[in-house]
Amino acid sequence: MPSIFINYRAQEQAGYAALLDRELAERFGPDAVFRASRSIPPGADFTREILGSLRRCEVLLAVMGPGWLAAGRRGSTEADGIDWVHREIAEAFVANVRVIPILVEDAGMPPALQLPADIAGLVRCQYLRLHHRSIASDVARLVDELIRLVPRLAADRRHPYEFVQRETRLYRLLDGAAPATRIGLITGRASAAERDVRENAMARWPAVQFAIENVPVQGPTAVPAMLEALYRLDRDPEVDVIVLARGGGSVEDLLPFSDEALCRAVAAARTPVVSAIGHEQDSPLLDLVADLRCSTPTDAGKRLVPAVSEEVGRLAELRGRARRAVTVRLDSEAQRLAAIRARPALAAPHQLLDRHAEELAALRDRAARCLGHRLDAAGTDLGHARSRVRALSPAATLARGYAVVQRADGTVVRSAADVALGSALRLRLADGILHATTTPEADGE
Repeated sequence: MPSIFINYRAQEQAGYAALLDRELAERFGPDAVFRASRSIPPGADFTREILGSLRRCEVLLAVMGPGWLAAGRRGSTEADGIDWVHREIAEAFVANVRVIPILVEDAGMPPALQLPADIAGLVRCQYLRLHHRSIASDVARLVDELIRLVPRLAADRRHPYEFVQRETRLYRLLDGAAPATRIGLITGRASAAERDVRENAMARWPAVQFAIENVPVQGPTAVPAMLEALYRLDRDPEVDVIVLARGGGSVEDLLPFSDEALCRAVAAARTPVVSAIGHEQDSPLLDLVADLRCSTPTDAGKRLVPAVSEEVGRLAELRGRARRAVTVRLDSEAQRLAAIRARPALAAPHQLLDRHAEELAALRDRAARCLGHRLDAAGTDLGHARSRVRALSPAATLARGYAVVQRADGTVVRSAADVALGSALRLRLADGILHATTTPEADGE
């Protein structure tokens, strides 16, 4: 069943109407929002669908742009000639549906005298504004207002992650991991329940602060007052947990704490909620919805904050554990450092250098010996080569008394027949050169 009805002129603000439809449907579900162009199925009687859905809704959003009034004066574009924007607003007033004007961009509220009599009350309705420069924050504010006006919207569409996040905050608060610094308290004015919660909480944790909302806790005005108080505390970022507290009473006195609207609002809250209603035997429906049920207001004051003495003892224990852990770690590191220092490389670093120096000296001696052996071997080889060269050298032959005979042009004479008489010859001896001329051979030679 839809809870929100979007009223708009198709020829003027269809874009913003579609944007609101998308954002609200994503937050509350498509069935919670009625927009004619999306919600009416093909072939359905749109008159019956529009009026029937409107009467079942709790809020009508009248999207109004700068030309809203002028577009109405030009008349309807529908085939039946009805101005449905006018008719829907008039029907909402008749059906006691809350009407919220949504002024788009720089639009203003039209004067009452320019409106038909049956919708003139529109100018007395508090409006919200929707501007493209602040569209995200404007939509967020609208969502918050709708949740405050229709609490079951949030309860029906609450995201599982939000539930887990709220429960995690409560568990951390109860086990002392994140003690409450500010507690929201909804209770009767100057009641024993208020005194019990405050005195017990401050006795255990003097630093705790309270945001107290004094409201009627029985009678016809109790539920609306508690809803308003719950809404204010849930929007306060400094409040860690909200307590609904009341002393004992008859079943009739405790009926407001079983009201559906209050239960849905508690379920939709983003802040953890604690129920501390009556005595142990009292069990309103709120106990089943709240994140934590405390049997009495006194029990709530004791459970929501840790005891200072317990925290001091826990702190001393943690300090002892930290000291022991640091001592063990230091001892372990000292032993590790001693073991490192005992290693030869650090205990006697010169020994390593001495060993390397000895190795270097040995290598130097070995190199010198090897070089000497190589030089001796090379000298021997050189002597043998010199002997062989001398044995094969023409100079050695000349030294034994031989000579090399050459012509004047330097060619070697190899045969006596190659030389003519009177030829000039050069005789190369071991110790010099002689010049000679050939003569005829003497007799007997």
